[in-house]
Amino acid sequence: MVARPDPTEITIEEALDWFGVGSTPGSSETVELATDAAPKVLKICRPELLKDSTDALRNAIGNYWELERDPDDTSTTMNPARIEMADEQRDLRDIYVRRGILDNEVIDRIEINPARITKINNSVYVPNFKIPIRLYANRDNSKGDVFWKTYFAGGSFGGESYPSLIDSTTIFYDGSFRFYDSYSTLAGKASTILNNTVPLKVREVTCNYNDYDKYVDAYQKWAADQSSELLLPNYYVMWDYHQYVTLPGREMENTEFSADTLPIAKSASYHYHFPSGSIYEGKNTNQYIGEFFIHHPRTISERRATQTLQQNIMFDQNWYHLGGPSHITAEWVGTGEALPDDLASMYNISLRFPRHKQDTDENFSYSTLEAEQAYKFRIRNIIENNNFSSKFLELLKDLDEGTITQVPLDTHAYSVETQTEPILSSTTATVDTQSYRSFDWMQFLAHAYNAYGSGLNTNYIFAGPTHTDHSTTYRDNTLYRFADNQQIVLALDQTVDLMNEYMETNAWAISDWDSYYDPGVHTGIEDITSAATAAKDHSLYFHAGGTGAQDVGETIIENILNPTIKKSEVVAYKIEKFGPVYGGSTTDQQLIQKFWMFNSANAPDIMSLIDSQIKYGENYTYNVYAYVAVMNHKYHYGDFRLTKQIGTIDYTSDDVVGTSTTGGGYGDPSGYLERTLTDDAALDGFPDLYCMQFYDPITDLTADQLFTESSTGEKDVGHDHPGGSEFADLSEIGTYSSISEFSTYATNQQDISEYPHLADFHLYLEPCIKIVEVPMFSKTLKVLDNPPNALNVNPFQFIDNSHKVGFDIASESFKSRPYPISITEDDTSLKNDYLHSKNIFPGDDVTQFSESPARYIQIYRSSTKPISFSSFRNNLVSTIDLRIPHEDFNFANYVAADKLIPNKEYYYVFRFINENGVFGPLSQIIIAELVDDGGYIFSLFDTLDSSEFTPDVFTNNTTVFKKMFQLEPNIEQLMLDYGGANLTKTATSQQDSVQVGTSASKIWDKKFKIRLTSKKTGKKLDLNVTYNIQTRDYTTTSESVLDWTSED
Repeated sequence: MVARPDPTEITIEEALDWFGVGSTPGSSETVELATDAAPKVLKICRPELLKDSTDALRNAIGNYWELERDPDDTSTTMNPARIEMADEQRDLRDIYVRRGILDNEVIDRIEINPARITKINNSVYVPNFKIPIRLYANRDNSKGDVFWKTYFAGGSFGGESYPSLIDSTTIFYDGSFRFYDSYSTLAGKASTILNNTVPLKVREVTCNYNDYDKYVDAYQKWAADQSSELLLPNYYVMWDYHQYVTLPGREMENTEFSADTLPIAKSASYHYHFPSGSIYEGKNTNQYIGEFFIHHPRTISERRATQTLQQNIMFDQNWYHLGGPSHITAEWVGTGEALPDDLASMYNISLRFPRHKQDTDENFSYSTLEAEQAYKFRIRNIIENNNFSSKFLELLKDLDEGTITQVPLDTHAYSVETQTEPILSSTTATVDTQSYRSFDWMQFLAHAYNAYGSGLNTNYIFAGPTHTDHSTTYRDNTLYRFADNQQIVLALDQTVDLMNEYMETNAWAISDWDSYYDPGVHTGIEDITSAATAAKDHSLYFHAGGTGAQDVGETIIENILNPTIKKSEVVAYKIEKFGPVYGGSTTDQQLIQKFWMFNSANAPDIMSLIDSQIKYGENYTYNVYAYVAVMNHKYHYGDFRLTKQIGTIDYTSDDVVGTSTTGGGYGDPSGYLERTLTDDAALDGFPDLYCMQFYDPITDLTADQLFTESSTGEKDVGHDHPGGSEFADLSEIGTYSSISEFSTYATNQQDISEYPHLADFHLYLEPCIKIVEVPMFSKTLKVLDNPPNALNVNPFQFIDNSHKVGFDIASESFKSRPYPISITEDDTSLKNDYLHSKNIFPGDDVTQFSESPARYIQIYRSSTKPISFSSFRNNLVSTIDLRIPHEDFNFANYVAADKLIPNKEYYYVFRFINENGVFGPLSQIIIAELVDDGGYIFSLFDTLDSSEFTPDVFTNNTTVFKKMFQLEPNIEQLMLDYGGANLTKTATSQQDSVQVGTSASKIWDKKFKIRLTSKKTGKKLDLNVTYNIQTRDYTTTSESVLDWTSED
């Protein structure tokens, strides 16, 4: 027997492989779907955010996601490389600044100037900003103006090639997010079996075969002949109609349906399923479907209409809010009891998976969200609070089908890190590339508002009670358009508010920063703090109680430039159903139907789907997707400026004369040089100040810098100086260039810096919401009946000269046991399909009995001794039909007979086959022989156990002898093995280390069965032989023996 794996060293997937089922997703018959268990965690990242991506400037700055392999080489993760902030310092303008430190040999620092942030377009409703950014060259690796341009514009320098960092046209998206998924039920079961202390969040996808009678049999045969599964009864239409006719107020009116009281789609669906109304009431179980429904004639137009309507089934917020399936429990799903007996769903496929839920904290803002798993459903709430879910699902369906072309549904490659829970050990992770589809939420809403009548169709139906929101999706008239546009306008307005909130959180009131420069709103620094406090510490301009411009710039670097996980939420689910292509190969499948589920706040913790439109024994594939709304931003770079050196300034302490500009010394109005040059000893290490000219690297023409601006004339800088002591406007302080402190004649094309080169550019930024279609899981399964009961076989001999033996065959009562042993390859395929559909491990008990009765008995016979059960695969000699003539019932037992050749052994095995073609457990292998001793014929019956199958074809396990035989072990069993003994010590001390036998498989303490068979009479005698080792000590000593230890 193979030992189970060490649970401290394997992952869930490895455990599934050990159980022989791989990592196939599935479910179990009795699984409990815990919603507070550990999920599977996916980190999903846009490709342009990774190291060595198409965003060359991001690669140079170093603010990317990078792949890292753990030291044990077992996991790969995506980790953020972040820009770390340097300590604050005063710059040449006497302003406190904090710059980001870059891990780059060429570029040393990065800085944001919030005072120069402007809106890109004031007429656009969506917040949009242009953020000036400055890069500072590394002093130690400065190689001149030509290299500085080559590094940014691309080209060769010093024998090395450099890619261009300047890209003003490509729009990038910063949209990394986490997604929490469930495990297959088999993974959950494996985790429990292997003693995992962390429960897993699991899903359940399984088949349910609930009943069998003559009506079910008739329905199965009728369904098999239908050209489309959409012609079969729909569980939700039947359930809803039953509520419609039994619960007052369930629909608009509790009357017979008509075009006046129901939408056309709902009316047509009801009419197809119940052409004569609720005549099913009072019928026997399954009778309505198995007798009336399948025999009622329908026109071609009715069949086409129902196929069209049921291509898409919608579950909007009204389904969950107005008494939908929240009370359809797992037990009802498995038994079909959510419908009355006269409308019972005989068999179905059910899907159940944990819903992505709202966190308990309803007072949510993006700035307060700490737990990444605590989803906050802002977009979902916008949809639901404005009753937009019906229209949303219908438009989402149109977008998926390609009916809407005005809203791009783009496919992009994403890097996906998958973190799974191992068994009692650290988390493991892998990274691969997957293609996801996505669309822009604002474009989606704008299309819904502007192109209301486009793409109207009727290939869908809403589950649940009728609501006016449903009717507006089918038709375009003034009333419906007014109702929908009210909802859409509110959704648009609230979405823009959400985008402003996103910018306020991630860029610290970036969306309101320009208001500080409005003289009518903020007149200066005294609006941030008191003038008295500001007069003592001018640094409060950029560090005013933690709310200054410096902190805004740092927040932009931390939350906008650095790689971060964006907030996301699941707004809807899609389930695709694929089925067989009739007339094609058995493996071909075609899209049959889609189910759309809105992730309503009123939905149960476990999302469920019951699919009754399936044929028995056919494979169906269900692909489940989540639509994830990701709050992120799009950006592009522009307006690049580089610098050329036009001069340098070398200072000595004698040159610094404070604010004076006479007497031959250099002026120092900001006090920068005075603070830096404290004594002559520091002069040797003091860097030069560089005078530089800004230019456009694309045209090579001079151009204004972006980061600050020059100013002429007298200016207030917020402290005592020749111009006065009044506090300046906030905008002036933040926008002054460094050269403004030294010269009143410089233009905005020149500046000075302690760094040898500068690079300015604008980051064009706009928040956006992307809806990403994320695959969750997929499973292919079929509906199958359970195996029939085992049978009991009693052999006997006919007391005549017919040379016949008989077998009295009867059914045993139901007993939980593992799935029956296979004989043929088809048996193995059926077994694997059943275990996979029901999510049962090989060797686990089947706990449900066969719904259909045993119909056939299969008899296999072989004249040679089998070496396995598959030895019978070509030896089926009889299939006995148990059907009672002219009845709908079968015999419960049967007597079979067979004629034998005397003095020859025959091997028999029997099994039941039920009405659905599922085989039952095998009987014991019966050995039957008629012995003719020359005058009297008698029978010999015996059984052959599977343990007696020949294990090794290369071993001769029979021999012939006359009177005596001797059993003697092989010499390898008797040789002494000294490998574990220390021969430098005494024999007495090492006697337990010496082993008897050098063979890999030893015979000691094992039992062997020896059968003696008489050649004359065929009688048998079994002997059980056990080989033991006896230990005896023949050594006698009168003195103790000292151990001898060899010298080193």
